[in-house]
Amino acid sequence: MKKKSNKKRISKKGLPPGSSVYIGKERSHETGIELISYDCESVHVDKQFDLNNLSTIDPTKNHWFNINAIHEVDVVDQICKYFGVHPLTIEDLLNTFQRPKSDEFDNYIFFTLKMLELKHDGVFLNVDDEQVSFILGKNFVLSFQEKPGDVFDLIRDRLEDKTKKVRQKGADYLTFALLDVIVDTYLELLESFNAKTEDTELKILETPKDEHLQIIQDIKYELINLRKHIYPTKEAVYKILRSDSGLINKDNFKYFNDLQDHIEQVIENVDIMRELNANQRDMYLSMISLKTNKVMEFLTIITSIFIPITFIVGVYGMNFEHMPELKYEYAYPITWGVMIVMVVSMVLWFKKRKWL
Repeated sequence: MKKKSNKKRISKKGLPPGSSVYIGKERSHETGIELISYDCESVHVDKQFDLNNLSTIDPTKNHWFNINAIHEVDVVDQICKYFGVHPLTIEDLLNTFQRPKSDEFDNYIFFTLKMLELKHDGVFLNVDDEQVSFILGKNFVLSFQEKPGDVFDLIRDRLEDKTKKVRQKGADYLTFALLDVIVDTYLELLESFNAKTEDTELKILETPKDEHLQIIQDIKYELINLRKHIYPTKEAVYKILRSDSGLINKDNFKYFNDLQDHIEQVIENVDIMRELNANQRDMYLSMISLKTNKVMEFLTIITSIFIPITFIVGVYGMNFEHMPELKYEYAYPITWGVMIVMVVSMVLWFKKRKWL
């Protein structure tokens, strides 16, 4: 069933705006900073970048910093202050309850959304969400994750190949590519939910069980969470498309338009899945009702058959002294014969009426 989130909300009451306070799950993993520096001719990867070397990076190349430990507030503060990130942005990326959004500043664009991972325990599907934030600057991209592990390996591989478009273009196209990969995982996630829904529907039609209703409810709550994460993402991308910032090349706006189309597709699929889920709940209740009605119908038929027999048995079970037929030699077999004929006649009648 749906698991409760173990993220902790920390009260910021009384603190000034822009206070650097981490809000989220307790983390203890070691901070990892990956730097990929590239241009059309070369690429350099440093999987354990030292922040003390920030001043030595080549300003003529594009740089992607991937930080996987936003619980280390000092690390986040250091790298953000070096690139001139506003304290309000730092506050947003440290808050893992932050609603997906985008903000435009003088020297960078901030974008935050949820990276989703599907977990299957054999019966139920559960979605684990992780906040990922991006800061797009003139020739750099900063990405902030809650923990190690992501869906960006495909982008890393493309950066290794100088024939790929991501190597030929700037940091704005890299930002699009990273966002696009995350949105593509939303579609894969919905395909898994669709397959689970179809499988559950077939099982309900065969034999409805309590477990099936639990699965339906579980999918319902997960779809609500998906909708909560995806709808604001659409608004954030639309805000970028209206931006007049020089950080995004005009030629690359078509890619962000394509990204918005993908998000529209995800939203449509979520709405369809929610409708299917509601219909499936109705179908489950209808199948349970039908099953109950069939049981009641069977019991009613059995009762109808035995009522006249019970009447006969009851009459001859009375302790009267003067019941002449009781002394008749063939009274017992005749009584049995009458009851058998009545049962057979009623069964044939029920079959003729298609009640059996």
